Amino acid sequence: MSAAWHRSPRGCCAPRRLREGVAEGARNTTLASLAGHLLWHGVDPEVTAKLLLSWNLTRCSPPLPADEVLRVVDSIVRLHQREQDGDV
Repeated sequence: MSAAWHRSPRGCCAPRRLREGVAEGARNTTLASLAGHLLWHGVDPEVTAKLLLSWNLTRCSPPLPADEVLRVVDSIVRLHQREQDGDV
């Protein structure tokens, strides 16, 4: 997992982002990072999607459309699978 999960370019640690949420401009990147983190730690892709849909509604300002969140998660699931298969 990249260092981006642990610290953002602005130095904000991940637990703060999880707690306080993110605004426009950081939503997709943060959701992708969270998806990668969850998948890396063995969370099922379907569970990851449900968790991030909920997090999006409660912590993203404004929330992204559900279909966009699912596209982000799907993209990271595919990347994660390619990495596990050794194709990346």
